[in-house]
Amino acid sequence: MFKQKLITELKRHPDLYNEIRAELSTPRLLRGNQLPDNNYTSDPNEDKFLEKADEDALIDAIIINFNYFIEYEREMREGDL
Repeated sequence: MFKQKLITELKRHPDLYNEIRAELSTPRLLRGNQLPDNNYTSDPNEDKFLEKADEDALIDAIIINFNYFIEYEREMREGDL
């Protein structure tokens, strides 16, 4: 239930959806599974990649992506000083 609600919300934001999708495609999260040919999708509503992901891997991908964003924002502020 939580996973599906989370995926539904991510699909409302295609750029964010694709960032999480790309993060899930990395070998460190899939641990050797076949990577998709394309990490991005033009229509998240038609894509089922996140539904197939393990819930823990999905949460890890979101956290990793959030950490990237925080680090990026921190670097941007430091550059403004």
